[in-house]
Amino acid sequence: MRTCRKELATILYGSQNYGLAGPESDKDYHTIILPSSYDLYYNKQVGEGWDVRKFTKLVFDGNFNAIELLFSCQIEFYDETFKRYFDWLKSIVEDIIFRRSKTFACSIRGCFNASIENAEKTKDYQTLVKHISRAVYFYDFLYGLVKQDYHIEKLWREKTPDNARKIRFEYLPFDKDAIVYNMNWICKGFQRTEQIPSDYYEKAIEFFFEMMKTDEEFYEERIEND
Repeated sequence: MRTCRKELATILYGSQNYGLAGPESDKDYHTIILPSSYDLYYNKQVGEGWDVRKFTKLVFDGNFNAIELLFSCQIEFYDETFKRYFDWLKSIVEDIIFRRSKTFACSIRGCFNASIENAEKTKDYQTLVKHISRAVYFYDFLYGLVKQDYHIEKLWREKTPDNARKIRFEYLPFDKDAIVYNMNWICKGFQRTEQIPSDYYEKAIEFFFEMMKTDEEFYEERIEND
């Protein structure tokens, strides 16, 4: 039984990914982890990083933070099968967003609310601008979906951030109350909750077992060579 876990990829997320990072901004990463045979037998989740099972569930649930990773501008893959799996998830994600629009909008709304709350807490104007720009980014993203003004990948970084960047770096005037009102209004248009096609789950399971099998063979070969 293989007791070790394996890193599958390290993926950038957050303001660096949106193009809203300032000089003081850190780079934030999620690491996707393949569980061990021990984890599977005892139904344990990986504590550090994101278990690939959790990552898959979040994507299928329409979670913004997980789906964001599919469009990261900086990804380092450590496993070829996971890279193919990742590319496949990316190819179906527009359909997932369409079917899970309510969940997707709610998860973006959570990010938006956190940004507004952080803006209201600070007394420093530059910090206020930083959080407001993030809130505007989340609103504009949903607005772009409503207008269907995308290929989804361009919407993520090329079209959506324009207003947010002007607020962040050019100090474009803003009306916080209007931003909150608009977000409340636009979220009402995202109410779809549909089942994910069963063949998506079947394909995900196929990839998962391929990753486990490939890694098991690699591990056994390493033991023999040692």
